Amino acid sequence: MAHALENAAAENQNRLMTILDLPRTDTTDVDVQTVLSIFDNCGAMDAADARRDDLKQQAITALQPLPDGLRARLLEVTEYLTARTV
Repeated sequence: MAHALENAAAENQNRLMTILDLPRTDTTDVDVQTVLSIFDNCGAMDAADARRDDLKQQAITALQPLPDGLRARLLEVTEYLTARTV
C-alpha cells in the first residue's frame, strides 16, 4: 500500500484512499479488482514480492543455528507462507 501511495498516479492514489475508506460491507469485487490493478500498474506487487523474498532469505538464515528437526519444520512453514498468492 505504501508503495502504491508513493508511486501511483495521483488519480489512482485518490481512488485507493476512497476505496479504503469504504466500510468493508460496501466494498465491491470491482473495488478489489481496481486496487489490484493499481498495485500491479505502479509496481507495488513486484515490490511486495521482492520484500517477501528478502524477508524469506533472512528467515532461512536466522533458522540455520537451530536443531535439524526444528529448523526443518520452521522452513516448511516459511515455504508455505511465502508460496501463498493473492
